Amino acid sequence: MKKLVSLATVATMLMGSAAFAEVPSQSIIIGSKAYDVNLLFDAAYKGEIQQAINAVPQGTNQFYYKINLMTQWRTIFGNTALTEEQIGQWPEITYIDSAGESTVYEAGNGDAVGENDAEIAAALDALDALDPADPAVTDANLLAALQDAALGLENVVPGNAAEYFDDISDFQDAADSVADPLSGSVAAVQAVVDATNARVDVNAAINPADMETAITAFVNAMTDAGILSASAQTAFDTYTALADTEKEAVAKIMLSVRNDDLGFDANRWGLVFHSHNNGLQTVIEEMPEWINGINTALETVDDPATLEVNEQAVAVEAALNNIPASLAVGSTNPTATSDYVYDAYYDLSPENTDLVVAEFIANAPAEFDGLAGILNTLDTAIATVTEAP
Repeated sequence: MKKLVSLATVATMLMGSAAFAEVPSQSIIIGSKAYDVNLLFDAAYKGEIQQAINAVPQGTNQFYYKINLMTQWRTIFGNTALTEEQIGQWPEITYIDSAGESTVYEAGNGDAVGENDAEIAAALDALDALDPADPAVTDANLLAALQDAALGLENVVPGNAAEYFDDISDFQDAADSVADPLSGSVAAVQAVVDATNARVDVNAAINPADMETAITAFVNAMTDAGILSASAQTAFDTYTALADTEKEAVAKIMLSVRNDDLGFDANRWGLVFHSHNNGLQTVIEEMPEWINGINTALETVDDPATLEVNEQAVAVEAALNNIPASLAVGSTNPTATSDYVYDAYYDLSPENTDLVVAEFIANAPAEFDGLAGILNTLDTAIATVTEAP
């Protein structure tokens, strides 16, 4: 009770009026609660304020005030100015104004939680309402929706407007993807922005390192968006768990799959560039089959009845041809003119193919444990044959 009287005495001496985005001035803070100083004289709040005082651990002196034109929060008992570091350690604070209305402020004396909820909800609704089937809806409309200040999205690139429009259904899914329709949905929309930007980088990658960086960013962003199918989520979780050498091997495959001369489709429905019907998921899912196929081929023993045929070489060549010819099966790309292949191997002449297969067999281990080892051995064999004088 003595502390309550002391607080009222401080308030009487220093009353005034002001308002701020963080916990307002003209306030007393008691632990994780804050009150307009006028409430210290309101009998209806006497019990509540006393409970707040009792809840403050003894010796912590978590009693602060900021009145009139004061520029700093100060301790009530000791009248010591607080540093930014001390204020940054404040918990989330529930503030009650003179009318009895409560507002929650973020930890560290941050902004009011939900103070612009209406604007955020309206921006999400506007995004979700865009109908790509409506000829009047263009990439400019989607770009404007993504640039709405209420959403506070980062890295929205105007030059990627057409690519964002390709992914418009993902933005709509993200806009209402979680139980919390505001902060959770905004985070999901941000993740789709990041995924589309990464897809643009996949299209632009010129070497395995750039491709790996772009694929990893794409996988992470699509996972964060929370809108993947169960099968895609499983595949992407598998990719995330791969060693860096295996991710680089995936990048090598994807770099070949993406080649222009095969008529790839670079939009969201292309084989490579999106979580839907794309080669990335297929490559990840079929890696174990490819590795097992190569290892099985290497175990092939020639039949004595057909010694004129190198059956091991035939088996290995067939196994290498499965990396990644299966991507063409069920392709949604109407412009595809050939299998999607590992170019460095498929572009060899028949004679060089035979020589590369022989070199590959000669330098293969007893068993490969990953796709990276297969591709590295194959790349070395190709370089040895094609660069020979």
